[in-house]
Amino acid sequence: MPDIITAIRSSHTRLVLSVDSPRLDPAFVYDIMERTAEFIPAYKFGLPFLVRQGSRTVRSILERLEGPYYIADLKLADIGDIMAWAAEVAKHSGFHGVTAHAAVGIEGGLDKLADVSEEISLDLILHVTLSNSGARETLSALIPKLKQVVNALRPSAIFIPGSMPDVIRDFRSTFGNSVIILAPVSVVGGMNPGEALCAGADAEVYGRAIINSPDPATSARRIVDAQTRYVRDNMSRCWEGVVGIV
Repeated sequence: MPDIITAIRSSHTRLVLSVDSPRLDPAFVYDIMERTAEFIPAYKFGLPFLVRQGSRTVRSILERLEGPYYIADLKLADIGDIMAWAAEVAKHSGFHGVTAHAAVGIEGGLDKLADVSEEISLDLILHVTLSNSGARETLSALIPKLKQVVNALRPSAIFIPGSMPDVIRDFRSTFGNSVIILAPVSVVGGMNPGEALCAGADAEVYGRAIINSPDPATSARRIVDAQTRYVRDNMSRCWEGVVGIV
């Protein structure tokens, strides 16, 4: 089974494609993946798409295209047993990693999920915070506690919004290269491709900017090229781990 550290850091590109909309046709999604798998190391599937299409349909997509790393972005936030069952479903559907909220806490929650994930060889990936205003007032206020959760569990990867470069730098400074940082980026927010990489993220996560474009594969290529240009132009102030992509 591929692991996310190898999948991301051995890739010459640092782009993850997010598939979220429940209105997306599975054949359309597979076509995009087939055209981009050569240069996109990982794909993230959101809960709306997963619920609408069902585990059998999703599994048929993932099984047809071996090689990429697949994330079930369930954003679990429940008691341990429920999250553990969800992890088993994700594994059965062909995923390599599953996401949960770090804010759930460890005892009676993430500890059970972490144990089961290890048993079934499924990477545990934690969302530290989100980009919406409400999360900035709640989850972001808990950053010191959430760092303790990450330190205790040592998940395979964490999600930090690209719009929070200071938080990305903080976690990179604290944990070094021991954890993969994935940074969802919103084009609407006005960020340049490569900004989150420069701050310390291992990869940037794009969704609608690629999925909704007239030519998704070409749009993905353009983002990869823009990431490289940004990092090259700002190398003197970027995280040293991003050197491998330029």
